[in-house]
Amino acid sequence: MEFFKDFSTFVTIGPISIQWYAIVILTGAFIAYALGQYRFKQLGYNKEILSDYFFALLFIGIIGARIWYVIFTFNEVYISNPLEIFAVWHGGLAIQGGIFTGLIYSYFFFKKRNIPFLVAGDAIMPGVLIAQACGRWGNFFNHEAFGSEVSLKFLNSLHLPDFIIQNMYIVPQSPDLPETFLNMSPASSPRSPSRRHNLPPAQSQAFRSKPKTCTPDRSFSFHTLS
Repeated sequence: MEFFKDFSTFVTIGPISIQWYAIVILTGAFIAYALGQYRFKQLGYNKEILSDYFFALLFIGIIGARIWYVIFTFNEVYISNPLEIFAVWHGGLAIQGGIFTGLIYSYFFFKKRNIPFLVAGDAIMPGVLIAQACGRWGNFFNHEAFGSEVSLKFLNSLHLPDFIIQNMYIVPQSPDLPETFLNMSPASSPRSPSRRHNLPPAQSQAFRSKPKTCTPDRSFSFHTLS
């Protein structure tokens, strides 16, 4: 067993490597799950509803993310070796596919349980935004999501920690540091959904914070100039 073999790897056990990307993604997912349970309980629902929902959603989201990635990179990556499509351990997920399949699954899941879709969304989305903020640091460890170039002098002027500047060609407006704050801000904005959704009395003790906006995913970021 070897920890921190390289900047992107958390631990290596024999032939198996666990990447920091996986660690931060799963951390974000479980934060979203725990927060979702808390908010569902405040809405008057059984918080265990989220147990069935979460683990199925995680599986369906991964499948959707993989399908989306394969569709849009097929000619470049898979046309010469279609069996590589099943080699998920080589990477290749796209969040757009995960969101798309996740929304479809969520709609039918909550409809079956007679829970208004928008009310469920109010309970879940703050945690999703926090998970998105965590996931942005997966891009940091993978050295990805590049954008426009800036000078090293500019990065130093932001007083970022040295390990960020040295290990990223990237940041200030990348999907890492600034979007962490952009995702966290609406997740902590106080607003009760009870009047908006006309919740019955049993559900009027709604959670106290709800995102006012959903920050769009942006891929502009910075490279340092050599």
